[in-house]
Amino acid sequence: MIIISGNLDNSACTIFMGSSGGKGFVGNNEDFIDPNTYVWFLTPSPDKLGRVYFGYGHELPQGGMNEKGLFFDYATTQPRMGKYYKRKDVYKGSLAELAIETCSNVSEVINLFEKYDRSFMTYQIMFVDKYGNSIIIETDTIIKKKQHYQVATNFCQSQNDPNPYSIERYRCADSMLKSTKNYNIDYFRSKLDCTHQEENSPTQYSNIYDLNTGDVYIYLFHDFLTFSKLNLQEELKKGNHAYKLSDLINPSLSYKKYVSEYHIPVYNIIQRDTADYGRYAGIYEIIDFPPMKYYITSESGSLLFLMSGINKYKLYPVSGDAFILKELNLKVTFEKNDQRTNDKISISLYGLMNYTAKRTE
Repeated sequence: MIIISGNLDNSACTIFMGSSGGKGFVGNNEDFIDPNTYVWFLTPSPDKLGRVYFGYGHELPQGGMNEKGLFFDYATTQPRMGKYYKRKDVYKGSLAELAIETCSNVSEVINLFEKYDRSFMTYQIMFVDKYGNSIIIETDTIIKKKQHYQVATNFCQSQNDPNPYSIERYRCADSMLKSTKNYNIDYFRSKLDCTHQEENSPTQYSNIYDLNTGDVYIYLFHDFLTFSKLNLQEELKKGNHAYKLSDLINPSLSYKKYVSEYHIPVYNIIQRDTADYGRYAGIYEIIDFPPMKYYITSESGSLLFLMSGINKYKLYPVSGDAFILKELNLKVTFEKNDQRTNDKISISLYGLMNYTAKRTE
């Protein structure tokens, strides 16, 4: 699960791959609080590959695969002190999405990520291609697969102090994948079951990807007896479209119960004059650790939000100086100093994590 900044204690993810005979399978559990999960398909264009994304909205991907059989998924990590991979070149958008749009294999992904600054990353990304190659990209390290499998959870494997929250899931997947090279869908399903979560951050959905056929098996809310199977090539023939996962799969009673008890802040979008949007424009930065920059721009009567690592999204007004990024229930409130100018923003993610960024430009 990718988080806008820092780390939610109850966010998690387990990603693993296995290759045999030059073919790759991937499994992932997406653990979070939000049950509103979707899958959407984007058709190819002259400069972008056809692809499928999974996530909590129609425009903020958490993982997916392209038509060349290249997969990616995020896993949050604890903020790290020490060195960062800093480069002069900064890509104002999502490098993961750029990779899925333009890359065919893991080697091309490495070449892409080595070009750009990664100091903003408070997460890691696993990429796997249909040839059985895989990598985990951290802030300052790229870890290549050394065996016939690779596992990522919520700690940086380049460090010697793994996060205890994720180590049990890591050990479970690692020990089981190590024991065989004969991978199939049922075997991967058992690994997803072994590593799924049911407490504060339950497994909202799980996937198994056959990167050679383009088949994706989808499981909802850690129910591994019921699934939906979609094929990327067949879905791309239908044009750009999306499904809510609970419409694809008959929801379990436990999912229905969770949804009935699930409560997050609800913001009502209002109509307001946009003439003053220019005064909000600027660069806002978290000065303390971990570093993060937010770019606010006013364009054609809209206020747009961008940070390193994600693409640009529209902010919708909910009060005089407060706005909501609908794709991730993120509230941005502009605060004024004694001179009545906007000098910082307060950010609230799902009402659970709150932090402040000061205006630097």
